[in-house]
Amino acid sequence: MMRSVPGLRTVEEHRALIDGLISRTPTVMTPLSQAAGRALGAEVDAPIPLPPFDNSAVDGYAVHVADLVGAGPDAVVHLPVARVIAAGDGTREKLRAGTVARIMTGAPIPAGADAVVPVEDARYDGTEAVFGSPSRAGANMRRTGEDVMPPERLFDAGTVLTPSRIGLLAASGLGRVLVHRRIRVAVVSTGAEIVDAATLLRHGRIHDSNSALLSAAVEDCGAELVACIALPDSVNQLRSHLAELGACADVVITSGGVSAGDHEVVKQTLMPYGVRFAGVAMSPGRPQGAGTAFGTTLLTFPGNPLAAYASFELLARPILRRAMGLVPDNRPTLRVPLAHPLPRKCGRHTLDLAIGRPDGSIAMLTGSGKHGLGAAREAGYLVELNGAVPSLDAGETVTATVL
Repeated sequence: MMRSVPGLRTVEEHRALIDGLISRTPTVMTPLSQAAGRALGAEVDAPIPLPPFDNSAVDGYAVHVADLVGAGPDAVVHLPVARVIAAGDGTREKLRAGTVARIMTGAPIPAGADAVVPVEDARYDGTEAVFGSPSRAGANMRRTGEDVMPPERLFDAGTVLTPSRIGLLAASGLGRVLVHRRIRVAVVSTGAEIVDAATLLRHGRIHDSNSALLSAAVEDCGAELVACIALPDSVNQLRSHLAELGACADVVITSGGVSAGDHEVVKQTLMPYGVRFAGVAMSPGRPQGAGTAFGTTLLTFPGNPLAAYASFELLARPILRRAMGLVPDNRPTLRVPLAHPLPRKCGRHTLDLAIGRPDGSIAMLTGSGKHGLGAAREAGYLVELNGAVPSLDAGETVTATVL
């Protein structure tokens, strides 16, 4: 049973708050070129058969099987080549008995032909094809609709479009499909100390890593990044930008300015609008806020980069993905043993970066006293443990998400 930490929300409670603020995105007709990774908003039935016509599975000769009865090494059959049929040939000309057609892979089978002999099983002498064995009806032919036949169901609503599924839709003549719109997310980093990554640092300043980190996380989860802004600790500037972002973003994620200090600009700006701030029993990322203001949903994360990343992974990613009709996490997971003992604080939900060891175990790179981004150099896994998990011994297994 999960034990709560007095005065702190559980991760599950804060997730539920956020979940109630973010609605399922509407469905939109979208070109296939923009549909990868999206969830279908409605079922899709086959509009045409695949293949749409009988066609050749090989380069060879379209033949009448009856013309090759009795063919053998000592009784070769010579047949004139009446025509050549390439892929894309739209001519509807019947193949006369006693003749063959040179045919390419994917080309339509001429009416009257009932088999294709591979080119390597015949010989061409310039005017005639020479056959040394019989054939059978249907040999090396792809029949109309043998792959898909209308009104067969192609995909159910909610199916996520992978490259191969998009290929099937395109082959079926469907250039646009109804999918859930990507949720639109803006990222706002705050802090008097942050400067752009390309700016030369002065003493007391740091490069703004949260803008890049959270923007990448937004796009990695399948959402649409509509803005990325870095601001100093100014209530007026933050309020002005949030008013603009409310017109284009479903969700605005801020970082920094949510703790208990004297210059918590995000908290000072949003509390008058009813955004709720509280401590959450998670590490890293304890100070959190969520609510609606300026016509959008606001999620406020701490300014420490690892805390901001953990906040996104635990509180935003699963909910943003569900809003787009996707599973909360599509990344593979493994059950792996710990390389070392792992002390735990009762009731504290954690998310840490980890590295795989040659013996198949994993070692934590972040955790108590280790809150820098340097761990990202070697990290190959994320390990999430809820507050009910006790301290663990070396060799005990945990679930690790593959990055």
